[in-house]
Amino acid sequence: PRGAAIAAASVIAFFAFLRKSNLTVGRIRATSEFTHAVTAGNVWVDYSTYTLYVRLTCTKTIQFGERTLIIPVQGMPGSPIDPVALLEKHLRSSELPRQPNAHAFAYQTAPGSPWSDLTHTTFVTHVKDAARRFGFDPAKYAAHSFRRGGATFAAACGVSPDMIKALGDWRSDAYQ
Repeated sequence: PRGAAIAAASVIAFFAFLRKSNLTVGRIRATSEFTHAVTAGNVWVDYSTYTLYVRLTCTKTIQFGERTLIIPVQGMPGSPIDPVALLEKHLRSSELPRQPNAHAFAYQTAPGSPWSDLTHTTFVTHVKDAARRFGFDPAKYAAHSFRRGGATFAAACGVSPDMIKALGDWRSDAYQ
Protein backbone atom coordinates (compact mmCIF):
# COMPACT_ATOMS: atom_id res chain seq x y z
CA PRO A 1 0.00 0.00 0.00
CA ARG A 2 2.81 2.47 0.72
CA GLY A 3 4.30 1.81 -2.73
CA ALA A 4 0.90 2.35 -4.37
CA ALA A 5 0.49 5.65 -2.49
CA ILE A 6 3.97 6.82 -3.50
CA ALA A 7 3.47 5.82 -7.15
CA ALA A 8 0.13 7.63 -7.36
CA ALA A 9 1.49 10.71 -5.58
CA SER A 10 4.56 10.81 -7.83
CA VAL A 11 2.72 10.62 -11.13
CA ILE A 12 -0.04 12.99 -10.05
CA ALA A 13 2.56 15.45 -8.72
CA PHE A 14 4.41 15.33 -12.04
CA PHE A 15 1.41 15.92 -14.29
CA ALA A 16 -0.32 18.42 -11.97
CA PHE A 17 2.89 20.35 -11.07
CA LEU A 18 2.15 19.88 -7.36
CA ARG A 19 4.29 21.23 -4.55
CA LYS A 20 5.52 18.82 -1.86
CA SER A 21 3.19 20.48 0.64
CA ASN A 22 0.24 19.37 -1.52
CA LEU A 23 1.43 15.74 -1.50
CA THR A 24 2.73 15.11 1.96
CA VAL A 25 2.40 16.01 5.59
CA GLY A 26 5.24 16.60 8.05
CA ARG A 27 6.29 14.12 10.69
CA ILE A 28 3.45 15.29 12.91
CA ARG A 29 0.14 16.22 11.36
CA ALA A 30 -0.34 19.85 12.34
CA THR A 31 -3.66 21.44 11.45
CA SER A 32 -2.11 24.32 9.53
CA GLU A 33 0.26 22.01 7.70
CA PHE A 34 -2.40 19.46 6.79
CA THR A 35 -4.63 22.07 5.17
CA HIS A 36 -2.14 22.21 2.28
CA ALA A 37 -2.13 18.47 1.61
CA VAL A 38 -4.66 17.16 -0.90
CA THR A 39 -7.52 15.33 0.74
CA ALA A 40 -9.33 12.27 -0.60
CA GLY A 41 -12.37 14.44 -1.36
CA ASN A 42 -10.25 16.76 -3.50
CA VAL A 43 -9.10 14.12 -5.99
CA TRP A 44 -11.65 12.56 -8.33
CA VAL A 45 -12.00 11.04 -11.78
CA ASP A 46 -14.46 11.93 -14.52
CA TYR A 47 -14.68 8.58 -16.29
CA SER A 48 -16.59 10.02 -19.26
CA THR A 49 -13.40 11.90 -20.25
CA TYR A 50 -10.95 9.69 -18.31
CA THR A 51 -9.61 12.78 -16.56
CA LEU A 52 -8.37 12.99 -12.99
CA TYR A 53 -8.97 16.29 -11.19
CA VAL A 54 -7.13 17.76 -8.22
CA ARG A 55 -8.76 20.59 -6.26
CA LEU A 56 -6.42 22.84 -4.29
CA THR A 57 -7.82 25.31 -1.78
CA CYS A 58 -4.63 26.05 0.14
CA THR A 59 -1.16 26.35 -1.40
CA LYS A 60 1.86 28.61 -1.31
CA THR A 61 -0.09 31.08 -3.47
CA ILE A 62 -3.56 30.38 -2.01
CA GLN A 63 -2.93 30.90 1.67
CA PHE A 64 -6.30 32.10 2.91
CA GLY A 65 -8.75 30.03 0.87
CA GLU A 66 -9.48 33.07 -1.33
CA ARG A 67 -9.85 30.90 -4.43
CA THR A 68 -9.83 27.33 -5.63
CA LEU A 69 -7.54 25.84 -8.25
CA ILE A 70 -8.78 22.76 -10.11
CA ILE A 71 -6.11 20.97 -12.11
CA PRO A 72 -7.12 18.46 -14.81
CA VAL A 73 -4.79 15.53 -15.43
CA GLN A 74 -5.62 13.50 -18.52
CA GLY A 75 -5.50 9.74 -18.04
CA MET A 76 -3.51 7.51 -20.36
CA PRO A 77 -5.19 4.09 -20.59
CA GLY A 78 -2.66 1.29 -20.80
CA SER A 79 0.33 3.43 -19.86
CA PRO A 80 2.44 2.42 -16.83
CA ILE A 81 2.24 6.06 -15.73
CA ASP A 82 -1.54 6.43 -16.17
CA PRO A 83 -2.50 8.73 -13.25
CA VAL A 84 -6.08 7.37 -13.17
CA ALA A 85 -4.98 3.73 -12.97
CA LEU A 86 -2.33 4.52 -10.35
CA LEU A 87 -4.85 6.40 -8.22
CA GLU A 88 -7.28 3.47 -8.51
CA LYS A 89 -4.55 1.01 -7.51
CA HIS A 90 -3.71 3.19 -4.51
CA LEU A 91 -7.35 3.37 -3.48
CA ARG A 92 -7.75 -0.42 -3.79
CA SER A 93 -4.63 -1.11 -1.72
CA SER A 94 -6.36 -0.40 1.60
CA GLU A 95 -9.46 -2.19 2.81
CA LEU A 96 -11.24 0.73 4.46
CA PRO A 97 -12.95 3.52 2.50
CA ARG A 98 -11.36 6.92 2.88
CA GLN A 99 -13.12 9.82 4.51
CA PRO A 100 -13.31 12.91 2.25
CA ASN A 101 -11.14 14.92 4.67
CA ALA A 102 -8.47 12.19 4.96
CA HIS A 103 -5.10 12.68 3.33
CA ALA A 104 -5.39 11.57 -0.31
CA PHE A 105 -2.18 9.55 -0.16
CA ALA A 106 -2.68 7.93 3.22
CA TYR A 107 -2.17 4.17 3.31
CA GLN A 108 -2.38 1.20 5.63
CA THR A 109 0.73 -0.86 6.31
CA ALA A 110 -1.44 -3.97 6.87
CA PRO A 111 -5.17 -4.74 6.59
CA GLY A 112 -6.94 -3.24 9.59
CA SER A 113 -3.92 -1.21 10.69
CA PRO A 114 -4.16 2.52 11.38
CA TRP A 115 -3.82 4.92 8.47
CA SER A 116 -0.39 6.40 7.83
CA ASP A 117 -0.16 9.74 6.05
CA LEU A 118 2.46 10.02 3.33
CA THR A 119 5.09 12.15 5.00
CA HIS A 120 7.64 14.39 3.37
CA THR A 121 10.45 12.24 4.78
CA THR A 122 9.01 9.00 3.37
CA PHE A 123 8.36 10.56 -0.03
CA VAL A 124 11.79 12.20 -0.38
CA THR A 125 13.55 9.04 0.82
CA HIS A 126 11.74 7.09 -1.90
CA VAL A 127 12.65 9.67 -4.57
CA LYS A 128 16.31 9.62 -3.62
CA ASP A 129 16.38 5.79 -3.47
CA ALA A 130 14.78 5.58 -6.93
CA ALA A 131 17.31 8.07 -8.33
CA ARG A 132 20.15 6.00 -6.86
CA ARG A 133 18.71 2.72 -8.27
CA PHE A 134 18.58 4.23 -11.77
CA GLY A 135 22.14 5.58 -11.58
CA PHE A 136 21.39 9.24 -10.89
CA ASP A 137 22.90 11.40 -8.17
CA PRO A 138 20.24 11.35 -5.41
CA ALA A 139 21.45 14.73 -4.12
CA LYS A 140 19.98 16.31 -7.25
CA TYR A 141 16.44 14.97 -6.69
CA ALA A 142 13.72 15.69 -4.15
CA ALA A 143 9.95 16.16 -3.95
CA HIS A 144 10.13 19.43 -5.90
CA SER A 145 11.65 17.55 -8.85
CA PHE A 146 8.13 16.44 -9.87
CA ARG A 147 6.78 20.00 -10.08
CA ARG A 148 9.83 21.28 -11.93
CA GLY A 149 10.10 18.19 -14.14
CA GLY A 150 6.41 18.16 -15.01
CA ALA A 151 6.48 21.79 -16.09
CA THR A 152 9.62 21.20 -18.16
CA PHE A 153 8.05 18.13 -19.79
CA ALA A 154 4.87 20.09 -20.59
CA ALA A 155 6.92 22.84 -22.23
CA ALA A 156 8.84 20.26 -24.27
CA CYS A 157 5.48 18.82 -25.42
CA GLY A 158 4.38 22.23 -26.68
CA VAL A 159 2.07 23.32 -23.86
CA SER A 160 1.88 27.11 -23.90
CA PRO A 161 3.76 29.05 -21.23
CA ASP A 162 0.50 30.69 -20.13
CA MET A 163 -1.15 27.29 -19.62
CA ILE A 164 1.84 25.96 -17.65
CA LYS A 165 1.81 29.08 -15.49
CA ALA A 166 -1.94 28.73 -14.83
CA LEU A 167 -1.89 24.99 -14.09
CA GLY A 168 1.15 25.35 -11.82
CA ASP A 169 -0.38 28.41 -10.17
CA TRP A 170 2.80 30.44 -10.56
CA ARG A 171 2.28 34.14 -9.83
CA SER A 172 5.52 35.21 -11.45
CA ASP A 173 7.50 34.08 -14.48
CA ALA A 174 9.99 32.26 -12.23
CA TYR A 175 8.77 28.90 -13.60
CA GLN A 176 10.49 29.76 -16.88
